[in-house]
Amino acid sequence: GGGTRGVWSMDLSSDVQELGRRLEAAEDNPETTNSSPGAEAPDTEASSDILPDPGDTCDSDDDSDDLWDGQSVSECIDAASALKAEGNEHFKAQRNQDAHASYQQGVRCLSRHKVEADAAPLLLSLHLNLAAACIRCEKWEDAAASASSALDLEEGSAKALFRRGVARSRMGYLDEAKADLVACCRVDPKNRDARTELATLTEAVQRRKESAKKGLEGLFSNGGEGVYKDGGG
Repeated sequence: GGGTRGVWSMDLSSDVQELGRRLEAAEDNPETTNSSPGAEAPDTEASSDILPDPGDTCDSDDDSDDLWDGQSVSECIDAASALKAEGNEHFKAQRNQDAHASYQQGVRCLSRHKVEADAAPLLLSLHLNLAAACIRCEKWEDAAASASSALDLEEGSAKALFRRGVARSRMGYLDEAKADLVACCRVDPKNRDARTELATLTEAVQRRKESAKKGLEGLFSNGGEGVYKDGGG
């Protein structure tokens, strides 16, 4: 479904941009579970820099999937674990492109073994971390896709729902974003960031609806002059 999109997406981004800065920037592991998937990490200052610095983009896509051909499940798990740890260090140091690349390689390393029980937890963690790195890089479509992949592995993951909701709101898919954030709040009612994001999103949508309604009323006031003043024979 296309959802609610269009001119609202531009306006909405200005309303909720500040909330994007409050996503989790975990000290050691961006996917570590705590009471709120968007909460501050323990023993850290408020994570006000989830969005990248100017000019910091993530365009380091790598097509080296063949690197893992012929590797056993255990070998791929070991390699992906090392890539995850590497990515966490980059993420902690705000090296967003490098974190993105490490997590992405880890996902590729395990993707061929995703049905293996031993690989699934690590793959879930990597998808969540990759979604967080994509959000930092403002790669909204990739963030939503990574969060969706995490939800394929763990239905109802609060972190995945929150991150996909944030990504979808920035893409302008307001209906879908709202559904994700509502689901996140149901899974984790104490998630302050999700509740705040949801409230802001709802208020922004309502303001746009009221503005659109007033605009239509203006167009059709005075017997429709606003629309037909130059014609209508």
